Amino acid sequence: MIPVQRLTIHASQDNLTDEDYLDIYNEVRKQDPTDKDSYAVSLAQFITASGSQYSKAAWSKYHRGELDLNRTMRSELRRAVGLDPLPPTLHEIMDDVHPDAEVVRMGNEPVNRVILTGVTGRLSLSLNGSVTLADASAQETPITSVISTQGARRDKRHRLTVTSENYEWLQGAGVTVNEAIERLRQTS
Repeated sequence: MIPVQRLTIHASQDNLTDEDYLDIYNEVRKQDPTDKDSYAVSLAQFITASGSQYSKAAWSKYHRGELDLNRTMRSELRRAVGLDPLPPTLHEIMDDVHPDAEVVRMGNEPVNRVILTGVTGRLSLSLNGSVTLADASAQETPITSVISTQGARRDKRHRLTVTSENYEWLQGAGVTVNEAIERLRQTS
């Protein structure tokens, strides 16, 4: 089975407010409740403790109200108090996509789902509320001809039939029985 992993959803939504992030910042820096300008944790210690990729100057600007938090800074604060980071944006995920990748659009409505495939070969994809994926080449079942002995005796020809298993596979592949039989006739 081919693994399917949800990389992100609702990346633009954040359940915390700017005030919540300021509270987290003050909590991690251990703000003195009696003196709002006094912290037990220095900015340098805060950067180390939070694993921030931003400089002391950037956090100092945030502290003075001169800089708004970006997504990465918000995620760093969330991690510092044990919350999950914000989900990655589509832009961040696309960094892993080959620049020459084929892009296919289905439908004319606004795009609300992006599927990235890193699999070669035939795939069977289902998008009924959730995404499921199967290796179609592994499930491929050939259509076989079945000879009816009674019919063969009667008119010396055989009739092509499709088993229920093959019929289900054909439906999943979007091929009608008549199309499949016609393809068989053309190859024989």
